[in-house]
Amino acid sequence: IIPKYNRRRQAIDWLRQSEQSFRLVQEAFLALGYPTLEAVCEQFDGFSVTRDPDTSEQERVEMLEQFTRLLVPDLVAVMPLPPCKIIKSEKAAWRGMTACIPLSGKISKFRGIAIRYRLPYVALKSSLLHSTNFGTALSTYLHELAHMFGGDRSASFSQVLSELMDVTLSNACLVAQWQEQWENHGTLSGNCR
Repeated sequence: IIPKYNRRRQAIDWLRQSEQSFRLVQEAFLALGYPTLEAVCEQFDGFSVTRDPDTSEQERVEMLEQFTRLLVPDLVAVMPLPPCKIIKSEKAAWRGMTACIPLSGKISKFRGIAIRYRLPYVALKSSLLHSTNFGTALSTYLHELAHMFGGDRSASFSQVLSELMDVTLSNACLVAQWQEQWENHGTLSGNCR
């Protein structure tokens, strides 16, 4: 079940991306038979509803998780990686998503930045797990993990994204090796391209 606030946000994002023609009207038009934006979005399978990954998807998810553990062991040491789910519809507005549950008690930090939320899951579109999409899958996965620190517009979220980009770019050889493994579903060659 998607909370009302997120249903509205997802429906608006879906409308911006879709080829559907829909005019937003006031709530009073419901009495005249006009559907809500949310109803139209649902009709066209536009919501980011999740499911568990299938076997082949799980292999790619595990690769993302293993790579993340190598890339940012200091993050994983203070906050375990959440389970990864799959967004059911490729028509959904977002390539990735998560839910943020405020933390209480002792606040852990990653590189001096407070972790504010527990993520019960991270979800990705199945198409991101294709053999040609390592960069997109990894960047979307890391983006969703960064929500431990805040929402898309928060300063701490932005700061963590910069930290994650820095550590990723500083490990270009490792990224190239894992991209090769991702593309070939094989073993690491040990050589950079």
